[in-house]
Amino acid sequence: MIDPSGLQKGKMNAELITGETQPYLTGAEKKALREAERAEAAFRASKGYEPQGFWARLKRKFFKK
Repeated sequence: MIDPSGLQKGKMNAELITGETQPYLTGAEKKALREAERAEAAFRASKGYEPQGFWARLKRKFFKK
């Protein structure tokens, strides 16, 4: 006879194992985040804000007036 509680434990373990190996974000979600970052950068540029990023900070630090 098959023990149903053992089958349930095996199913739960399999769900945990497969759940941990799946990526955090899907491709569509990553694409939407990239588009949102581009839109925010374009908005900030249109309002006259300085660009955010490593090279912009470095340039600002070394070329202060």
